[in-house]
Amino acid sequence: MIKELNAASKKIHDICVQGENELWSFNQLIDKLSVEVKVHGVPFPTLMFIEIVEQFIEERPQRRKREELDETDLQEGYERVSEKWIN
Repeated sequence: MIKELNAASKKIHDICVQGENELWSFNQLIDKLSVEVKVHGVPFPTLMFIEIVEQFIEERPQRRKREELDETDLQEGYERVSEKWIN
């Protein structure tokens, strides 16, 4: 059961990312989720998808921040954490 729920979670995330990247309407996103995401052949309730999409939207700033990391951010992070690792 847990394996199926994890697979559904990944599928939901992948569909939301695709919809965000391709600028789908909200209705298109919910329709796609309703058709493609099922556990043991049973679709999730629409209200659950709405709540999941709302959380996905709230996490958008963190996702974008991760996408915008550059070499400087990487180097600074490496230096900061590597010092802690040794000590």
